[in-house]
Amino acid sequence: MGVALGSFFPEVVQSSAANYSFVMLLTGAFGILPDTLDFKFARYFEKPDYIVELDPATLDPAPIATTIAKAIDQAAESGKETRVRFHTLQLDYDRWRQYSINFRPDSSAVEVSVGPIVSTSQAVYAGTEPENTPTASANTRSKIIHRHGKPTTIDIMSGPTIGFSPQKEGVETVFLPWHRQWSHSFTLGILLGLLGGLLFGTTVGLLIGLPFMLHVAVDLAGFMGGNLLWPFTKRRTEGLKITSASSPIANFFLIWGSVLVILFNLNRFAPINIFKMNPLLYFSFFWGTPLIITLLINKKLKGQRFKEKDLLMEGFKEELSEGSE
Repeated sequence: MGVALGSFFPEVVQSSAANYSFVMLLTGAFGILPDTLDFKFARYFEKPDYIVELDPATLDPAPIATTIAKAIDQAAESGKETRVRFHTLQLDYDRWRQYSINFRPDSSAVEVSVGPIVSTSQAVYAGTEPENTPTASANTRSKIIHRHGKPTTIDIMSGPTIGFSPQKEGVETVFLPWHRQWSHSFTLGILLGLLGGLLFGTTVGLLIGLPFMLHVAVDLAGFMGGNLLWPFTKRRTEGLKITSASSPIANFFLIWGSVLVILFNLNRFAPINIFKMNPLLYFSFFWGTPLIITLLINKKLKGQRFKEKDLLMEGFKEELSEGSE
């Protein structure tokens, strides 16, 4: 998408063709920069208050439930966010023991249950569920605010971090609290653009700032959102829940649409046009028509993509997808 945005600048396209310039790739680099800052830097500077893991010998979930409840109460009493890092339990190269965390705001309790063994692709190995499904519960003295409703599953790769943020009405759970914070703000995009403009000129400033902010804007279509006006805001703005980062249809047509934009603009700014086609007809035929056909087939084969009861689970899929990057 960043490269597609850069292709709207005639001088960028012409310079890339005539001078073998790599300036168009600059927009791609700054388009992916927000996630690069998070997954290559921010996550490694995180300092969790508690680190928990499931004991492979006993599979006892009680210590995990107790630690989570302790972290929630600590956040309420201190007035500061408390973070818990959850380690996964890898048994061999393609076998992971799954466990889940269920927050119950109605009873101010945390439940942890041990599940089956899964593969790295999260396929369940039949018959690996522990007998009598070990489950432990711990009560908190504080009210729990859990907006997602569904349990959080811990199984593959590196485990997630959950933050517990004190609010007026209780303690709110925040999934991956280090992600989509300062790095996913329009203010940082504007600052980077202004800096690039001062050093290298207006065009370069736009090629830096616009794709960065485009990334932040597109992420708002999902569930997690972003901290849009950091440092003036301290919390993530919730996403619009239109789609999720794990949706293959959304990802494919976002990329395919970007390719179509690049090809259209390269042709438009070329000395000799390879094709001449009305832009509305071009994008309707090559992007709109395949999208409609795909959605109709998907609806027929699998039913409506986003049923109301599945919306929350899609949010967790997005979070897991982001965390596994």
